[in-house]
Amino acid sequence: LHLIGRKNKQQTADLGKDDLKLITGLPALNGQIISITGQNGGGKTVIETELIYSLYLAHCGLPVFADNFVMNAKDVIAMVFVERGEGSMLQLIMQKLKNIAEEIENNENNKVIVIIDELLTGTQEDVGLQIGKQYLSMLARKKCSVMFVTQITQLAEFANQNLNALCF
Repeated sequence: LHLIGRKNKQQTADLGKDDLKLITGLPALNGQIISITGQNGGGKTVIETELIYSLYLAHCGLPVFADNFVMNAKDVIAMVFVERGEGSMLQLIMQKLKNIAEEIENNENNKVIVIIDELLTGTQEDVGLQIGKQYLSMLARKKCSVMFVTQITQLAEFANQNLNALCF
């Protein structure tokens, strides 16, 4: 729904409801890691945003606009989105990741969902890869439900090969 009114790929017209394609077959996120990669403007963040809205609606007992939506209730919904502010993007992202790690330690059960947009954007790719591997490994050990978007293809491949992440 967030795409309605935005420009199409060719920047020639606004998107209408008939231009949208349904997201189907997204696997359950309970204890699973899902990685989304792709081109800029390809809809990765839109998928995350829609998932977050659906989680909030479901947790509030409100209807979720979907043909089928199943989830286990979570105690913590943690989100990291890239933003501008005091300090570098890397400093901001690292502080958010630290806050989430601390919250995970306070919630030892597996009732945490973590959604990370553009994981480690603003880093050199090799540095982002190393930090990302360590962070995702911690989330997997803690059995968190995770969806992350990254431009670092090797990070998505690592998650798939070593953490049984599903990559889209």
